Amino acid sequence: GALGISGVLVSAAMRSFALALATALAGEDVKIIGAGLTRTATTSLSNALHRMGYATYSLRTAVAYAHLPWWQDVADGEGTVDPAAVEKALDQLSTQGYNATLGFPACFMYKEQMARYPNAKVLLSLRDSAEDWADSFLQTYGTRSCVNSLDQFPMSLALPSLSKTKHWILAALGLPQDRPATAEEAAAAYTRWEQAVRAAVPKERLIVHRPADGWEPLCKALEVADCPTIEYPNFSSNRGMVRVMLGVFEMLADWWWLMVGVLLAEAAGIYMFVSHLRANPPAPRAKQD
Repeated sequence: GALGISGVLVSAAMRSFALALATALAGEDVKIIGAGLTRTATTSLSNALHRMGYATYSLRTAVAYAHLPWWQDVADGEGTVDPAAVEKALDQLSTQGYNATLGFPACFMYKEQMARYPNAKVLLSLRDSAEDWADSFLQTYGTRSCVNSLDQFPMSLALPSLSKTKHWILAALGLPQDRPATAEEAAAAYTRWEQAVRAAVPKERLIVHRPADGWEPLCKALEVADCPTIEYPNFSSNRGMVRVMLGVFEMLADWWWLMVGVLLAEAAGIYMFVSHLRANPPAPRAKQD
């Protein structure tokens, strides 16, 4: 409907703005290291940072601009990363002008980013509770569509980088890779991650942010003098859009053979029809006196 169309237009406008901003900032170091997980209102946070002049990089950016092969090289499938590939990926981000990272997949490299960018702040975005995050995660990236279908033909052949990145994300969170996690497992993973980030990041570098905090604490922590006065961004969850996309993946994985069969049957029908016309061409029209 109209709401869906407007959402697509807003999303496209945001991507265009982000790309233009990133191009203008090409070569800059990362100034904000996002250590919070995806599904912590990172879309709203990304828009807020854009208004402050930052070009943010997230999973949506990686998918939209076909960067997933970078992360395929980074991920080894065991929850750790290849240091050389990490540096190459971070070089790419800097070259293309991104000076802030948020959510998957860059959040899993927050320690590497901290070492590379010693003056950057570390932004830990959080939900209201671990259970809240678990519910959101399990209805999107933690569904069967994502956990299992990406490893099945034809998705494993069509999108190998997405499958490998998915294994890396689940391993880094300590979640099962052969089945969807339970709500308790997902909530525990969120809590472990938050505690690990708080323990690893010095207090003077750490910024903890929840959507309800709004502009003021964020501006103060980032030393933004001209703090926006408009309402803090509150983009509706893209949960529905993600679920539709993953549902398509699941349908392709489960029913590819049927779809191929239908296509072959249609092709055979067209071939037989054309062959019949060639073998039995219509009689020429009689000339009229």
